[in-house]
Amino acid sequence: MAQEETPVIAKMKQITAQDIMSLNAITINDEAMLFMAAHLIMRFKISGMPVVDKDDKVVGIITVTDLFRLMGDTVSPAAEQDKKKSIETNIVKNVMSRNVVTVRKNTSFYELLTIMCDKNIHTLPVLDGDKLIGIVGRRDVINTYYKLVNEMWH
Repeated sequence: MAQEETPVIAKMKQITAQDIMSLNAITINDEAMLFMAAHLIMRFKISGMPVVDKDDKVVGIITVTDLFRLMGDTVSPAAEQDKKKSIETNIVKNVMSRNVVTVRKNTSFYELLTIMCDKNIHTLPVLDGDKLIGIVGRRDVINTYYKLVNEMWH
């Protein structure tokens, strides 16, 4: 038996990624140094950012989790001296996740929330064709959800 669609879910299906995405996504080149990625993530208080190649095509994503994992490798008892040094001089493409989950500008808010929850994703690049046009982060989703619920019940 199919679950009954609530008014909140119905409204969520009317809102699109384009409606809630942040424009001008902060990106980083795949050849950039890791410390630059860390700097941008901290400077702009974001949880991750798309990685682009020289043609501005999305080729990966780098997140706080990736950077934190590297920091953990640095202090682990099994870490080798040359590995520690390589972390300090490493480039983004050696660390980024290559299997990037992206959405289209017309992806519904309901689908966005489903993807983020099911796959534990914090950052979704929004594409129009193969062009990056924005980004949806967990803050965008939380803000939209609670604004929607508040409007519907008050």
